[in-house]
Amino acid sequence: MRCQECGQEVPEGARFCGYCGHRLIAGHPAPVASRPIEAFDDDAPTRPETPPAPRGVQAGAPPAAPAAEEDHGREAHPAIPVGAVEKRGWGRRLAWLAGVVAGIVLLSLVAAYGLGRQPRATPAPSGPTEISLNGGDQSVPADTPIVLRIGWITDTEGQVGEFLEAIDLQVWIDGVPLENTQACWGPVGPEDDLDGNGDAEFISEWECPIGILGSGTHMVRSEGVLRGPISDGWDNYEGSILNHELQIQVE
Repeated sequence: MRCQECGQEVPEGARFCGYCGHRLIAGHPAPVASRPIEAFDDDAPTRPETPPAPRGVQAGAPPAAPAAEEDHGREAHPAIPVGAVEKRGWGRRLAWLAGVVAGIVLLSLVAAYGLGRQPRATPAPSGPTEISLNGGDQSVPADTPIVLRIGWITDTEGQVGEFLEAIDLQVWIDGVPLENTQACWGPVGPEDDLDGNGDAEFISEWECPIGILGSGTHMVRSEGVLRGPISDGWDNYEGSILNHELQIQVE
């Protein structure tokens, strides 16, 4: 027994076709193919059968153009709009222009402050500034060496010797005592009219280098402690002499 719809062989007494689902009607024969059977000829050329058209494509329609072969060796790149290409070109031009301007500015700075500028000459160090302990407050420039000094004038050379044996001069800078101040006394100077009164005098000078002080105000104090009474030829002294205070202003 065959299905009246698809022509497949079905069991006898079946009510539905197991291939197409068609309901079988008893007594109705299966359809017979209307295509004539061609005689088999070994010499006749075999005509290739036309494959069935794909679903959705009408039979007899001209074949569609073959799709372009994919290049599996290269990665596909999306198409770039024309406007994007133009913007990219302007971006490169602006970057190049900015680089040129930066180079010009850099060369100008080098010419102004580098190659064409001579190094500043370092000023030659000045000589030390002498400050007398009994000369009052004084100002000195920064980075200037300072020498403290004071003198003792007497009527006779022998009195100068007595003075040096009796005196113990102490000096403080900002409350810190100077060391080895007694070694700063010099030899007795030659006889000369030192005070301008027409008489000859002798002098012993005390000179002590203290170096460079930092900027600001510094307090200097001196005190000469006597180990016994002395005379300068005009007055007699005991206890202490050469007591002075002054300020040194470093600019």
